[in-house]
Amino acid sequence: MVIIGLNGFLSKLANRGTALVAGIILVPVLWMSGCGSSHPPISINVTPGVTSLTVGQSQPFSALVVNASNTAVTWSVQEGPAGGSITASGVYTAPMKAGNYHVVAVSVADASHTATAAITATAPAPGFTSTAPVAASEGFVYSYMLSATDPVKTAVTFSLKSGPTGASISGNALTWTPAHAQSRAPNSFDVVAATDAGGTADQTFTVTPTGIIHGTAIDTYLTATGNVTQPEDLSTAYIGISFQNGSSWTTVQGVGLPDGTFTVTGVPSGNYWLAIASGGYWTSASDLDLGQDFLGRPDAVSSSAGTALGLNFAGLNPFSEDDEIDITNPNLAQDFDWSDNINIGDTSFASVWNWTGPLSSSAKGDSWFVVQTHAAAAGPAMWRSVTMSSQALPLDQENGDQTDLSGRLSNATPMIVHMAVKGSQFAAAAGSSGASGSVHSTIIGMYSQPFSASKGSVGENEGLLETKDQTPIAQDTDFGDIAVGNPYPASFTPYVSARYEVNVPFTATGADTVVEVPAELYLSTTQLPSKDTPLAPQITPVQNMKLNGAPLVQRQSTPSLSPTLSWDPPATGTPTGYRVSVYALTVTGSNSSVQQVVDLFTKGQTIMIPGGILSAGNEYFFQVRAFLTPSVDFTTAPYHSAFPWSHADMLTPVVSTTGATAGASRSVPEAFQHILARPAGAPIAGNPVRSAPRTAIKPSVR
Repeated sequence: MVIIGLNGFLSKLANRGTALVAGIILVPVLWMSGCGSSHPPISINVTPGVTSLTVGQSQPFSALVVNASNTAVTWSVQEGPAGGSITASGVYTAPMKAGNYHVVAVSVADASHTATAAITATAPAPGFTSTAPVAASEGFVYSYMLSATDPVKTAVTFSLKSGPTGASISGNALTWTPAHAQSRAPNSFDVVAATDAGGTADQTFTVTPTGIIHGTAIDTYLTATGNVTQPEDLSTAYIGISFQNGSSWTTVQGVGLPDGTFTVTGVPSGNYWLAIASGGYWTSASDLDLGQDFLGRPDAVSSSAGTALGLNFAGLNPFSEDDEIDITNPNLAQDFDWSDNINIGDTSFASVWNWTGPLSSSAKGDSWFVVQTHAAAAGPAMWRSVTMSSQALPLDQENGDQTDLSGRLSNATPMIVHMAVKGSQFAAAAGSSGASGSVHSTIIGMYSQPFSASKGSVGENEGLLETKDQTPIAQDTDFGDIAVGNPYPASFTPYVSARYEVNVPFTATGADTVVEVPAELYLSTTQLPSKDTPLAPQITPVQNMKLNGAPLVQRQSTPSLSPTLSWDPPATGTPTGYRVSVYALTVTGSNSSVQQVVDLFTKGQTIMIPGGILSAGNEYFFQVRAFLTPSVDFTTAPYHSAFPWSHADMLTPVVSTTGATAGASRSVPEAFQHILARPAGAPIAGNPVRSAPRTAIKPSVR
C-alpha cells in the first residue's frame, strides 16, 4: 500500500474505529515528548590531573564543570587529613609524609558527578653530618655516633641495613665488638637514615680492625704407641712482629706461654714479619701453626757413661761390595749404617758398641730392626733393595752397663712393586728450572714411613728400594716388577718418591769461578706406580718470570730495593702456594758463593720483596718453588708435611741492586733482624722431610 498523504491515510482509517486511530496518534506524540525534553550529561575535569610535590608543598587545582548552569565544585582529600589539605578555592598542601594522595572535586549542581587528581608526595633525602671512625681493635667496642639532618625538618631515625655479625644500632649509636675472625679484614657497613617525612639516605663504609695474632708451637711426635704432642715453652722466647707503617716499620712484641701458645696484639691487615726463637716467617695470617713433626718419642732418656750395646747377628747373605747393613730403631729416631764393620763374604757380625744414644725400653714400644740390602739390576738401572732382615727386636737397655741385641736375619717379607717413570716429562720440566741448568741426578725409590702417614714423610724413613746411583733418567722407562723385602709392621706405610735435581750455574761479578745452585722437581705419594700409571710430574716450574713487570730472562738491575716479582703459573698442576727464597750472590776470594737470606710465602703470583732484605750494591737471585700440597697451607703452617707432596723450582737470573734506592722504608725491621740471626738448625719452611744419609758407625770395642 502506498500512502499518498497523512490526511488521506487517516480518513481511510477512520472507518476502522476511533480506538485504532487514537493509538496510532499516541505513539508518535509520546515519542516526540520524550525526545524533546533530553539534556547533555554534566562532566568535570580537574587540572592538573597528575602532579608530584615535595612534602609540605602547595599546588592550586582547578575544576571545569560542563553542561551545568552552576559550575561550582567542592574540594576534599580522598585520604582525609593524613593525605594533606585543600582550600575551598582548590589550593592543595601535601602532608609531611611521603605517599600517593588524591584530591576530589564534587559538582555543586549534581553531587553524583566527581573528578579526581593524583598527587605523589616525595620527601627529600636526609644528609649525614657524621663520619664513621676508621680505627677499631679486636675485642674492643667500636662506637659510632650517627647524625643526619632532614631538609624539611622532620625527625631522623637510623637502622643498619647490613653489617658484620654482632653490629647493631640503638638510637643513634652504632656499636660492634670485632671478633677474631673479623679482625685484620675489611668489614662493610650500610647505615640507613630515615626521616619521619619518608626520605632515606645510605651511608656505606668499611672498618678494618687491628687484630690479635694467635699462634701455636706444639710439636707432634710419631711414636709406636700413637702420635704424642708436646708444646714448646714460649714463656721466655722472643716473639715479635714488624709491620710497615707508612714509611717506617712498627714492631710489637707478643706474649708466649709455657703451653706453646702466643699472641701478638694490635697487628693491622697485610703482611708482617714474625720472629720467634726457632726462626721467622713472612705472612699475613691471623692464626699460625708453627709446630713441627718429629719421628720418635720425646720422653727418651739419654744413656750415661759406661753404657754399651752388644751386637751379635747371623744369617746374613754373604756380604758383597754393594751391600749395606742398616740398624734402626724408629721409636728412638735412631738409624745407622753398619756396613763399614762388615767384611766381604761375612754372614755374621758381632761387636760391642759404646752407646751414647737414648736408652731402649720395650714398654715404650722401642724395637730394633737389622736390615741387609743388596744391589741388583732391574731394567736399565741398578737398584738397592731390602733382602734380609731381623724380626722386630724389643730391648730393655741397662743404663751404665752392657745390653746385648742379637738375632738371626732371614728373608724379608716379600712384596712386588711395578716401577715405571715418565722420565722425559721429569727431565723436560727439570731442565726449565733455570738458565743453563742441567739435570744432575735422579733418585727414585720406595720407602716406609713409620707409625703414621698423616704427617707425610717425617724423620729417617726406612728405605725399601732405591736407585743405587744418581744417573739422570731422561727417558720414559718401565723397570717392570721388582721384588722388594718389607720387614716392617703394617703400621708403617710404604710410599714412593722421585727427585730430579738440577744444577744451575751462577757467576758473581768479579769472580773467576761459577757456583752451582741446586733446584729440584720432587714428588712423594702413597699411591704406588703401575704399568698404566707411572710416576709423572704433578707440578712443573713457574713460567715467564718478571721483575717490576718486565721479563726477567737475563741479568738485570733494579732501581728499587723493594722490587716486585711476578710469574705465570706452571704448565702442569695447579699450585696450592709458592715459596720465594732470596739468595745473595757474593765473591769469596775469587770464587762465586751464595747465601740464602730469607723465605717468603704467597698464594698469589706476585710478591713485593719487603724492605730490609735487599741492600744496595749487591747481587741476588730468587728461587720460586711451586707447591702442590692439598693438605698443607704454608701461609699458616709452614713446617708441616703431607702426602701427596709435589714441588718444582725455578731459579731466576741475577738481579743487581747497584744504584738502587730504598724507597719509602729505609730501616730494617726489628723482627727481621731476629730472623737473620736465627739459629743454624732452625726449621726450613716448605721443605718435605727427606731422608738424610745414615750415620756410618765404627764401634768402639770395650
